[in-house]
Order: sequence, then C-alpha cells, then structure tokens
Amino acid sequence: MKKNSCQTFFELQKICNHQEGMAGRYQKIEKLGEGTCGNTFKARDKENGSMVALKRFRTEEEEGVPSTAIHEISLLKELQHDNIIKLLNVFMGKSKLMVIYELLDQNLNWYMDSHNNKGLSIAQCKCKLLKYIVCLNVYWLKSFLYQLCDGVQYCHGKNIFHRDLKPQNLRISKEGKLKICKFTSARILGVPVQNLEKQMMTLWYRAPDVLAGSKHYDLSADMWSVGCIFAEMLIGKALFPGISEKNQLIRIFQLLGTPKAESWFDMDNQLQQAGIDVPKFEAQALEKKFPMLDKNGINLLQACLEYNPKQRISAKEVMNHPFLKKSEEDLVKEKPTL
Repeated sequence: MKKNSCQTFFELQKICNHQEGMAGRYQKIEKLGEGTCGNTFKARDKENGSMVALKRFRTEEEEGVPSTAIHEISLLKELQHDNIIKLLNVFMGKSKLMVIYELLDQNLNWYMDSHNNKGLSIAQCKCKLLKYIVCLNVYWLKSFLYQLCDGVQYCHGKNIFHRDLKPQNLRISKEGKLKICKFTSARILGVPVQNLEKQMMTLWYRAPDVLAGSKHYDLSADMWSVGCIFAEMLIGKALFPGISEKNQLIRIFQLLGTPKAESWFDMDNQLQQAGIDVPKFEAQALEKKFPMLDKNGINLLQACLEYNPKQRISAKEVMNHPFLKKSEEDLVKEKPTL
C-alpha cells in the first residue's frame, strides 16, 4: 500500500460510521448517475423510511479510496448550512466506500431545461422589476441567486472556495430549496498548495484571471462563476460556452471588451506567459444583451463579471444588493409553484 493510501485509510477510519450492519441499512431503488469513481443511487433508509442519495466509490487495491472523495467528505463533515448538501453517513464495505447524502429532486441545469421559455412576464407575476420574459420565473431566479450566494458566503467565511460552481452542481428540492454540492474541487484558502489547478474549474464558468494562468486565484473566482450562473438563469443557456481556453477568453472579451491595464493588472504579461494571443474588442452594452434587467440588475451582473478579482463583488454584497433586496419586497405577495 502506498504512503498516500495509508494516509487516506487512517483519515477514513476517523470519518466512517463503524456500526455493524450499515451496508444493509440502505435499499437501492434506482441508479441516478455514473462517474469515474463510482455510481450514485436513489436509496431508501430502512431505519426511518426516508429517501437518500447513496454514492458508492470504487476502491483499487493499490490506490485505495480516491483522495477527492476523502477531501469532499472531510469538508462536508464541517460545513453545516441550509444551502449546502447534507452528508448523512459514511461507511466502508468490502472494497468500496459508501457515502449517504440527502436526496434532492433535480439540479439547476435540469430545472432550467424544463422551464426554459416558460418564465412569466412582470405583469403576470405582479412585479415591476423586470420587463421581459426570462428563462426562469422572476421569483425563483432571484430566490436561487440569493440562496446560492448564502451558501457561498458561508463557505467563504470559512475560507473555503468551491472552484466548480455551475448549474449541474446546484441541487433543487421540490420546495425550491437550493443546495450546493460536489466539493471534490474545493480548497481552503491559506493552506499551502503549490499550484492551484485551473482545470478543476469547468471551462464555461472559469474566471478570466484563472484562464490566463493565475496560480494564486482566490474566493473571487467563485463569484465569477456566480455571475455566469446568474446570466444563464436569465437567458436559458451558458453565457460563455467556449471550446478551449483561448476561445473562452475571446467570448468573454467579445461581450465585456478586452480589459485595459487599470482593470486587470499585468494582464498582458499573464496572457503572454500562458501563450494566449487574443484580439482587441470593445465592450458591448449589457443592456442590449439583457434587456430584461433594470439598472440594478445590470449593475449586479457587471459587479460579478468584474475583470479585477480584487474588485469583484462578494457573495455577502450580492445578498444585500438592491436587485435582490427589492425583490424580497415586491415578490413576497406571490410565490409561484416550481
């Protein structure tokens, strides 16, 4: 057994539930997904009858349990928040690791697919903030954005950044509760890491400073992802669906303009070191791309999609932004069903 395998084995021993008969407690109902490390099932807890998500990690004789699984389990043991997926149980079986999570009905990507072009106009939902039909109902768009930032600010308050925020990693319950999941890429700020891997962040939601090769990015990288998710909930498709790192940057620059030195310090040097040469573009008016937003909405989107990571808005600031504060007053009268 390798040294790393020994280390993760002892970490597992501290985390796992060692009660006998745990493997028989959960009855698998159906497969929900399949990944490189294992499969996820919908299962029933025989002890209390509740439905749960059971993730079964395959373990190799030489490598042991994947380090990403140990990493996620360790973090979720510490993270207790309404907008973060709950870890219910962990136990070892023969040559496999079983992890039990709370079960939520769908992810935000599926939800948007099923509701695309079914949003309600402002007249229909009795509010005056937006003027056009959007991908999601106005109430839920704002609710999901607020809940997302509530979970993010909790993580950031503990110096944890997720590094892979995207609709597929946001689970939605039947009641409209949003929860952040999949913390396999998350990192703790301040813990020495030689080089932060930019590949851990999904390309379409990756901040431009990360795309340009920054190896010292921080919590602000999550907020760029939040801005991309915000835009996607408005238009029903990815804002920057790039096919390569260079193409991703070009798509960003085409909309927001090629950044100037004052908005992105040392940008030219970063791009040169990364071997990326991009044309110069003038910024488009976001009001034309997002005619459904008023000035507060445009301001919030711009604040999330800020080139300078030090000036990018924080999750807590998003929650207190007029775009969401006003919605709390205007939309409380009517809460549409999901």
